[in-house]
Amino acid sequence: MKIATLGLTLLALDLGGCGKVDKKDISTSHPSSNVVTTEPSAGVAQGRFNKDAKADQRLVGSPNSEVKEDFVTFPPGALAVDTDVTIRQGSDLGSTPPADLGLASGVTILGGTTPVLLGASPDTPKTVAPFTISIPVPLDTPAGAKLNLADSGAKVGLLYLVKTAAGNKVGFYAFGSSDLVGTYLRYKTSSFGWFRIVILSAAAVTTEKTTQLSPGAK
Repeated sequence: MKIATLGLTLLALDLGGCGKVDKKDISTSHPSSNVVTTEPSAGVAQGRFNKDAKADQRLVGSPNSEVKEDFVTFPPGALAVDTDVTIRQGSDLGSTPPADLGLASGVTILGGTTPVLLGASPDTPKTVAPFTISIPVPLDTPAGAKLNLADSGAKVGLLYLVKTAAGNKVGFYAFGSSDLVGTYLRYKTSSFGWFRIVILSAAAVTTEKTTQLSPGAK
């Protein structure tokens, strides 16, 4: 996964469909297996998840994409119906006005990981329990070194734009080093959409709001 450095302006936003992953949620007691994966178009990984699976099911990004190390894991009973899930690179939302992202005045995005877009069919599937999206933090690159969370506090976080039963939500989750497992951020959510780890120019708090933006929008 690449780190992209850009001068955008950031968001501060109450967690509805998304939430922090505790370490106990990461070390699953169930065996995990990758679902059968196809690539319906270049850079898109797709897999079918069985609602009756007895083990964790996992889908990894396409090796032909910039999100080839991102993956999503569904525990047994997470889905109400069999669901086709896709992982692909998302747009950077760079042309989106800061006010539309709910950004605090003067806070900018200094850089971040390649956005990942998590889709599903049915379009808004019913989740019975949260699932986990895992995003690698490239600490071994110059820009990624800024994501060393020991002293960064809320200046590093997860920006997201997701679909929920109550409409689309845009949010920011201020995470710290305790949220990392190895070199991955593991984030628990019940919603599909757009996710990106970002580096901010100033501290921001965890928050969320409704939006007219679409996770797939440019």
